[in-house]
Amino acid sequence: MALVTVGTFAYYFFWPKHTFPLLVAKILRKGLWAESNKGDADWELALKHYLEALAECDKLGMDRLSDEYTGIQLKIAEMYERLGMDDDVVFMLTELNTHYLLVLTAPPDSEYGQKIKSQFHREHLIQRALRTILKAADFMDSMPQVLRASLFANYVVAHDNIALKMAGDVVAAAVSENKEFEKLKERLPFESNPDAFYPYAEEYFALCDLLAIHSYQVGDLETALWARMQLTTDMMAANMAPDKLMLSQCNTASALYMVMEKREAALHQLQKIWAENAGVSAESWKNRSKLGADEKAALEKKVYAHLTEEDIKSRNHLEDSIKQLTETALMTYKAVATGCDNIPISATYPEIKETASLATYGMGVIQLHTGKLDDAERLLREARVRARKADYQMLMPEIELEMEKLKKERALRASTPQTSQPQEISSLVAVLE
Repeated sequence: MALVTVGTFAYYFFWPKHTFPLLVAKILRKGLWAESNKGDADWELALKHYLEALAECDKLGMDRLSDEYTGIQLKIAEMYERLGMDDDVVFMLTELNTHYLLVLTAPPDSEYGQKIKSQFHREHLIQRALRTILKAADFMDSMPQVLRASLFANYVVAHDNIALKMAGDVVAAAVSENKEFEKLKERLPFESNPDAFYPYAEEYFALCDLLAIHSYQVGDLETALWARMQLTTDMMAANMAPDKLMLSQCNTASALYMVMEKREAALHQLQKIWAENAGVSAESWKNRSKLGADEKAALEKKVYAHLTEEDIKSRNHLEDSIKQLTETALMTYKAVATGCDNIPISATYPEIKETASLATYGMGVIQLHTGKLDDAERLLREARVRARKADYQMLMPEIELEMEKLKKERALRASTPQTSQPQEISSLVAVLE
């Protein structure tokens, strides 16, 4: 899914509808004039006026949750962005976001909790919170841990509200009183209820998508997989369009494959250590697949003879995990390809053909990785045909790259007396967005 594009904050869609105290309005008009063409787009001067207006709002004791107050904060953030003051953009947006979360997570009878006027008001505050953190994320590349914490905090608030609406108004009211929400969430059945995601479905799914992407970038593949799976489950509950749902499932399969590769790398690292402990060089162990069956078996026996009970347990756990993740990824890709083919209105969703191509390609990569060359070749050829029909140019180089790997693997097998393990294949290239 493409990330939600949050616009330029102009009036935050509120200023045309609301009034300001006279002095504040006078200062704001100066700021608007300064940033306009008539004012020579003097953003620095506009920023000065907007900061003055916000200071005046503080003097007047204006509610920091009001549309007027937050609207000024967003205009200040916009001026910071125009002036290239990224750190100040982050500070302003995260300050605003933190205040939203403070109110949204406060007990109903507390000072902050009483600021929420109704369930409708709560949901629009959640929407604004999601928008501010999505915008702030554009400037937080240098602070990944802060971004992660902010994304999770906003996710929890939005998801908890969705879960309560899925549970129904009666249960929601009871939970609000006895505060046993965590216990309730464990018992909530899955059901389809698009209204539960209103009015912030677009922002919520963008947040989940961003959380997965950010987790990929910092190497936390397990969290990325969790975010992808949560995103797919929630999209099903929201009755999202089939093209978006299929792409989300395809992304989940890719995440499964990446986690499998991570576990496989961990196993290879352990095996390398075990080989060294057994007096086998790293080079000999790495190239064992090129040996004949008897030589290879003798080498592995020598290495594994030195394993402790804990080593064996770790190896078995990783091998089982790798097998399960591989099978699940393959099954998910297959379900996506089949689902795309079974949608009779595919012409309405042209992207569905690209997703089917990607899923077929993913199956081919997995089969190649596991050494099933005939299946891999069949699937990669099918993916190439699908990609051409869909004019999916981005995927074509990746398919050809895997076909070259397939040829090399066939040549390697032809030159080896007996080989039970395929040559290591590089990871599935994620062509997701």
